[in-house]
Amino acid sequence: AAAAEVPGAQLAASPGAVPTAERDLWLGREEGIPEAFASTDLVFSDASGPGGACVPATIPAIPGNPAPTIEEYCQYALATPPSQWEAPFAAAHPLPGEVPRGELFGCVLGNSRQAYEARWPAGWVGKKFNGDGTFSNIIYRGPFLAPDVNAYPGRYYVQTDSYRREEKSWVLDYSANTGDPVMNEVLNRFPIGTYGRNFGDFQDELRQIAPGVWLGRVYAKPVTFRNPSPFFIYANVPFILFQSCPSQEADA
Repeated sequence: AAAAEVPGAQLAASPGAVPTAERDLWLGREEGIPEAFASTDLVFSDASGPGGACVPATIPAIPGNPAPTIEEYCQYALATPPSQWEAPFAAAHPLPGEVPRGELFGCVLGNSRQAYEARWPAGWVGKKFNGDGTFSNIIYRGPFLAPDVNAYPGRYYVQTDSYRREEKSWVLDYSANTGDPVMNEVLNRFPIGTYGRNFGDFQDELRQIAPGVWLGRVYAKPVTFRNPSPFFIYANVPFILFQSCPSQEADA
């Protein structure tokens, strides 16, 4: 697909955007995260419409389909090279003022070996941001069980991007936070967790590339089982998330 077909090449300014430098002062450090998210100056992604209304994401057009569903968009995106998603991520800086909140649905993008590995086991369909600095992943468990909306929990905040050191991204931090450094290391490194996965060796970085549309990247943390080097390494796994609203969430 041509680069012009990648969503988010032009990012509309969010109404009521919080100045980046001020927001980074609030959210760019781990201590005080709940207090930072309690600020009345923040604009949350599920309340960014007129009068604080939730505005669901518009799924971008794909070749031959001007109005795809999320499932159709993700099926198309399976065949895209991960390099296709570099430009929209890089263009989404400085960060707009919206703070992710609510249930966002999407998929892993790209046809790399690492992207196919990241899709196993099947079932990951999105993330739930609680608006207080905590998030979790949403796992579809089949037609007879409700989705697990509390899988792989973590914290999120704005911090220096792992590759673009002069820029900022939303960091999705999976590291254990028990208050005991030794226990944290054990929990982060234990190889098998919920659904056969443990994300303590990874962190996600997220940027809003269009209204209601968020693009993420997965990094292997330094000096870990997955990455023994002293540097963050991009795992070649991009993912996309679309803002949903309560009525959509009930139907998902």
